[in-house]
Amino acid sequence: MMFNGALWFIPCLFSIELLYYFIAKIKNNTKIFITIILIYIIGFLLRKYTYIAPFGIGAAMIGMIFYGIGHITKNKIKTSYNSKIPIAISIFICGMLQIVLYPFTGADLATLYLKNAYLYVPIALIGIFLYWQLSILIKKNRVIEFLGVNSLVIFAFQEPVYRAIIFIVSKLTHIEIESIRLSFLLCIVTSILTIITILPAIHIWNKKIMPIIKKI
Repeated sequence: MMFNGALWFIPCLFSIELLYYFIAKIKNNTKIFITIILIYIIGFLLRKYTYIAPFGIGAAMIGMIFYGIGHITKNKIKTSYNSKIPIAISIFICGMLQIVLYPFTGADLATLYLKNAYLYVPIALIGIFLYWQLSILIKKNRVIEFLGVNSLVIFAFQEPVYRAIIFIVSKLTHIEIESIRLSFLLCIVTSILTIITILPAIHIWNKKIMPIIKKI
């Protein structure tokens, strides 16, 4: 998908959904866990040969482990705490671990590049845990909920739109494109401008396209 590299995720998720449909028929969680571990190992060993496989099958085999763990634990995790202190401590510890350990993982699931196969899964799970704790801490936020509900439309358009916006910002400010990409403040600005630009597409999707899909 040279025109929009981020879209690798959609066929990958499609493949995971189909593969896990059969795995979910296993009633024992221990057997499910062993199965997804084996699939992960096979995917890791074959990643050089499955990079060009259709529908992101190679990435699906590796990413299956996260989908499976989510399925196994979804009814066993707490979604609220009596105190915010444990959450704050968890976020701090996870954040520090991410900063310290991520350079050793050097992973990119889109290209099946895994610098360290052993650290990749635990570090990724720490990141997932971090965002989960943040979601509990935030609880309700209309802006984040809007972005979440409309994430698919944003996801589909974000890459070509933000590339164009970065180019325009670069011309207007006379700042090199690479410098914009490396500036935290300018990245926030381009992200906000990207979402604002995509708002008409979100409106068209929700008001015009979704009703047609529901009828079909």
